[in-house]
Amino acid sequence: MSAPSEDDDGGRRGEPKDTFGSHSHVSDRTSRVYCRAMELIDGQVLSIDELRSYATRLRSDITPIHLNNIVEHELFHRAILIPGDLVIHGDLDMDSAEIQVLIVEGNLTVEGRLEDRDDEENESLLLVQGSLQATDLFTWGTLEVHGDLTVDQHLLLLDNACIAHIEGDVRANFIFDYYHHCKTHGEVLANTIVQDSPYIEAKSELSFVEPEGDDICQVLNRDILEGQDDDEDNFFAEAIDVEALTEWIRDGRSIFREVPS
Repeated sequence: MSAPSEDDDGGRRGEPKDTFGSHSHVSDRTSRVYCRAMELIDGQVLSIDELRSYATRLRSDITPIHLNNIVEHELFHRAILIPGDLVIHGDLDMDSAEIQVLIVEGNLTVEGRLEDRDDEENESLLLVQGSLQATDLFTWGTLEVHGDLTVDQHLLLLDNACIAHIEGDVRANFIFDYYHHCKTHGEVLANTIVQDSPYIEAKSELSFVEPEGDDICQVLNRDILEGQDDDEDNFFAEAIDVEALTEWIRDGRSIFREVPS
C-alpha cells in the first residue's frame, strides 16, 4: 500500500477527520495558518443571526451586552463555533487568525499564548463552555468561561472596555489586572497579583501588589516600569509599561526582578 499523499493544505489524505464531540486539533504553525486550519476542523462559521442566538447560553449579565455590540455591526472577522473540545499546539492570536468571536462548547487548551483582540471598536468575544487552559493569556475583549481558568504563567486582564466572567477557579503564576473587571465564582490562586484597585471579584479577599511605589519594584524588572529617580537616585515606580510587559512575555523574557545572588 502506498503512503498517504500530502494534500494542498498540508494534511495527509487517508488520515481520519475529527468529528463533532471529539478533540479538534490545530497544528503548531504561525497564527496566519490557524485561519486556514480552523476551516479544516469541525468548526462552523456563524452568521450574525446564528451568533445572536447564543445570547441565551451566556451566564454573565454583562456578556450579552458585549455580544449585542458585536452583532449590531458587520463582523470585522469571522465568528467560529467549535462543537466539542479544541486543542491548539502553539499560540493562538485571534486577531492574526481573523477570528472575532470564538465559541468552544467543550474545553479549550492552548499549549502556548492565547490573545484575543485589542480593538475597542471591533471587540472580541471568547466563550468557553468548559474549562480554559493556556500557557499565557492576554485578554482585552470579553471572556466568559463556564469552568476553570488555568494559566501556567502570565494572565493579563487589560483595559476597561470589556469584562471577564469565570464560573470556576482561576489559577495563574502571575496576574496583572489593568482596569479590567473580572468576576469569578471560585477562588483566585496566584503567586503574584498586581492591580491598583480590586477589579477582580472572588470568593475570598485577595492580597495584591499595587503597580506603583516601592513594592512593585521588588517584584518586576525595572525596565518594564515607568517612573523616575528621586534626588538620592532611588527609583520610584509610577506605573507598569503595559506595551513593554506584553512584548517581554511574547519574547519569552522573564518579567521579574532579578535578585542578586
